Amino acid sequence: MKKEVIIAIFVGLSLGLIIAFGVRTAQNSLKHITRANPTPTTTASEVNTTTNHFLLITAPTPDEIITDNELNVVGSTSPNSMVSIVGTDGIDTSTIADDTGAFNAAISLVAGVNSITISSYNPTGDESTITFNVVLSSADLSATTSSKIKK
Repeated sequence: MKKEVIIAIFVGLSLGLIIAFGVRTAQNSLKHITRANPTPTTTASEVNTTTNHFLLITAPTPDEIITDNELNVVGSTSPNSMVSIVGTDGIDTSTIADDTGAFNAAISLVAGVNSITISSYNPTGDESTITFNVVLSSADLSATTSSKIKK
């Protein structure tokens, strides 16, 4: 009986050390991956690596739920680029980025899922395109705390 208890303790300690070593190794590996691939601060971006023409969208975020029929698209691209935004309704809204590359434009949304395609064309004709979805909801998304439960 005493011999079996000692063997069980030894096996338990060995398994515990192996598991602890595995967890520690996995945590270190994840830290290296996170440092190597930092999370972008913008929601969607594309870079044309042959020309350094880029397109970044800062608002809205992909799959965002919107309650207003009009959506303001904000982003940046190469300076003085033409930006074309096409929503689910098929209407093309165009604007020109300023000297710093900043742009914004308002588009209309339809109820439900809206696919938005944003294309940027720099003065030399290089193109960058981003497509993502937003959802137009007519539901009241604000939390109500004024209703009380009757007992």
